[in-house]
Amino acid sequence: MKEKVSKGFKRAVKAFIFFLFRLISRVGLNAHVHFEGEKPSGNAIFFGNHTHMFDFMHLSLALKPHKPHFVVRAREFNRNKFYTWFLPILGLIPKLQGAMDLVAVRTIVNTVKSGEPVVVYPEAMTSFDGRNGWQPMAGTGMLAKMLGVDVYAAVVSGGFLTMPRFGGFHRGRVDITVKRILTAEEAKKTPPDQIQKDIAEAIRFNDWEWQEENKKRFMGLRSVKRLMRYLYVCPNCKKRHSLERKGNSLVCTSCGLSVKRDSFGFFHAKNGFCPKRLDEWTDIMLNDIRNDMKKDDFALSQTVEIQTKPISDRTYASGGKGKLTLSKDGLFFKGNENFEWKFDAFQFFVLNDIDFIEINTTHQSYRFIFDDPRDMYRWFFTHRELASMGA
Repeated sequence: MKEKVSKGFKRAVKAFIFFLFRLISRVGLNAHVHFEGEKPSGNAIFFGNHTHMFDFMHLSLALKPHKPHFVVRAREFNRNKFYTWFLPILGLIPKLQGAMDLVAVRTIVNTVKSGEPVVVYPEAMTSFDGRNGWQPMAGTGMLAKMLGVDVYAAVVSGGFLTMPRFGGFHRGRVDITVKRILTAEEAKKTPPDQIQKDIAEAIRFNDWEWQEENKKRFMGLRSVKRLMRYLYVCPNCKKRHSLERKGNSLVCTSCGLSVKRDSFGFFHAKNGFCPKRLDEWTDIMLNDIRNDMKKDDFALSQTVEIQTKPISDRTYASGGKGKLTLSKDGLFFKGNENFEWKFDAFQFFVLNDIDFIEINTTHQSYRFIFDDPRDMYRWFFTHRELASMGA
C-alpha cells in the first residue's frame, strides 16, 4: 500500500512540476512552438541546442503531453540530499559532463526502448554568446543510430537572449522549432559519422541572426553587469582586461571606448569601434587567441589551487597550489612538491563563470581555482581552438 502511495505521490509531483515548466515557458517567457512536419510521437530521441541552463522548460512545452527524460550533468544529483531525492522523480538522467559515461548511455537506451522520449543536449554545455558552445560530443551519431527510433531536433531561438550566461531572466520571445532529422529506418541505414554531422547541422543556431530578423525587445537586457569578465578584450584597442563597468556602460581604461547595450541586446559605441553583436565581439577575442597560437612557444600559464574528488563524491580535497599550463602539447599541472600531471582523458573545460575550471575523467574530477580568474574564458576558448585542430 505504501509503495502505491509513494508512486502516486511521485507521479503527482512530476505532473505538477512539468505544468510549472510549461507555464513559465509559455506565459512567463512568451515561448511559441513550431513543428516542421508532423508532430512527433513519444517514442523518439530529441537533440536540443543548449541556450541556457533552464531551456528544458521550453522543450517540456514543445513535447507535451509527453514528459520527456532530460539528460543533465551528474553533478546536480550530488549537490545535496534533496536533489538526490528529487531529480530522479522528474525522470532526469545523470551524465558525467565532459567525459564518457557508459552508465548514462545504457540508461538512455533503456528509457527509449521502454517507449519514453529522451532529450539530449549533445554540446553538453550552455551557450557563451548566443551560438553553439561546442560540437556534439563524440558518439552522438552512434547513439542515435543504435536506438532504432526517429531522430528529432528541438531548436530554441531567443533562449540565450532570455537568459544570457551572464545573469537574469529577460522576457521577450522564444521560438521552439521541432523537426525530424531522420526516421528510424533512415537512421539504421545512415553511417554514424553522417548522423553526427546531420545532428550538428540541425541544432546549429545563432540568436543574433534570429534577433536581426525578428527585432524583439527583452526586458532588462540593457544591463552590462558581469559582462566584463567575459568580454576580456577591448574591440577598439585590443587590450586585455581594460574594460570596467561604469553605471550601465562598459568603459575601456586604455582607449576611452564607451559601450552601452539596448533592449534588443545590441551594442552601441562612443569614442571608438565596437561590434553590434556579442557573437561578433567573441570573434574578435577568438582572433586574438589564434594570432597568439601562431607562436611556436605558445602557452597559457596560471597559478592555481588543484582540488580533486572521485566522481561519486560531493566534496573536493585540496592538492595544494601549483602552475597550470595549457599548450599545443596538452594540459599540465606542476605542483609545489615537484610532481607533474598531464591530463588527457577529458573532453572540455567546465566553467563556473567565477573563479575555477573543472575537468572530468571517467573516475575523477579535477578543479583548478585560479589566483587571477580574469583569463578563464581565454583558457576555455584556447582549449576549444586546440581541440578543433586536433591538438
